[in-house]
Amino acid sequence: MTRKCAWCGRPLSGVSDGRKLPLSWKRVERLYGGYLCHACLREAILRWVVKEAAASGPIGQSSA
Repeated sequence: MTRKCAWCGRPLSGVSDGRKLPLSWKRVERLYGGYLCHACLREAILRWVVKEAAASGPIGQSSA
């Protein structure tokens, strides 16, 4: 069974199917490795950055 991305359903590259392998060999060593593909992870990070930037207010203005 090939593991797939939780968001887009694309097969995850770099993830082994072996059952008797250690967990560290079954997933990619990055944030959400073995759960999201690289494209969806990039999209999630960009969404988070934009959300944080919008919450901090306009650029160049201090909150003091």
